[in-house]
Amino acid sequence: MPDIRTIIPDLFSLPLASILDCGCGSLPVSLSIPAKFRVGIDVLPHALLCAAAHGDRIFVMNLNMMSIGDVFLPHSFSLALFTDSLEHIPFIDAKHVIATAKNIATTVVAFIPEGSTGDNPWDAGYFKHKHHWSEQDCRDAGFDTVDRYPNYHGEGQGAFLATYGLM
Repeated sequence: MPDIRTIIPDLFSLPLASILDCGCGSLPVSLSIPAKFRVGIDVLPHALLCAAAHGDRIFVMNLNMMSIGDVFLPHSFSLALFTDSLEHIPFIDAKHVIATAKNIATTVVAFIPEGSTGDNPWDAGYFKHKHHWSEQDCRDAGFDTVDRYPNYHGEGQGAFLATYGLM
């Protein structure tokens, strides 16, 4: 997998005040972005434990991303970040989450596997991909910019979409 900082170099040089990392997992991206304050949300106990190990750098919450509008005020974050998370909810729900994130954050960035990339037939529950995203899906969901990063998930894994919603 390439160094994610080379994919969107401007993102990693911005002096961000705050990041909301939705589906934060083990924080593979958000800890690489300079920010004064971070909130990581996830629903998986193991992911929350991994994120909590970085407790000095992030505030972690057990929260479903569908509820971000109920918890966070408009314009309360510089960046809402989705790394390998939107494909785990139905597309209609993802559109709602993205619209809500655009209200909560100045910038929204999502890394989403394209098509069935990374989809494993044995995955169940939250791990299962509920939607196989295309470039058009990203645009239909409200992102202004869509870029492809071939083999982001590793050799032979296909393309990965990085999508941006700028307010």
